Amino acid sequence: MKLSRNAKRWHSTFIIVALSLTLCACSTTKATETASVGAEVAYIDLRQELSLVIPVSWQRKHIPVSSPKYHPDVVQWLIPGSNGGENSLSIKTLPETDLSILQQTLLNQGRETGDEIPDTPFKFEHPAGTALRLNLSTDANQSILLAIMGRQHSYLLNFKLTKEDYTQLLPSIEKIILKFVILSH
Repeated sequence: MKLSRNAKRWHSTFIIVALSLTLCACSTTKATETASVGAEVAYIDLRQELSLVIPVSWQRKHIPVSSPKYHPDVVQWLIPGSNGGENSLSIKTLPETDLSILQQTLLNQGRETGDEIPDTPFKFEHPAGTALRLNLSTDANQSILLAIMGRQHSYLLNFKLTKEDYTQLLPSIEKIILKFVILSH
């Protein structure tokens, strides 16, 4: 039996939606390590080829395509903090897969924040691949910058936290970093 082009499109869309709903339903869990995390939910982005598990309380920041701040290769979340502090996570997909280029990209990103930059980021083996990390500090904020190298592209994760919220959120952030998955492996 030959399907029309429109029927194939509907069939493909149905399969993708069903798979996404199944994955999201299966991966919603209760956090047991800290009371500040609460329930978790899986975020799966097939276009960016990434997945991570984040607290339900984190709010995805939607930027209209018509906005000059919109970048198709960036996803962002607002992280609730104490006293209305502004905490955030942004993940940018990068075309680079060379470690020295990623190191320079990470240092440049750190300089944009106005933070004191250490000589070099430290390298560590992340479950998703080789990674580089910078921990930065200003008078008001703590930042954790990570570059995680994949086979086809890499990712720059930027956790920006107020100093008041840093200690409370750090255990959750470390857990989220380790649960980051590149889907194109």
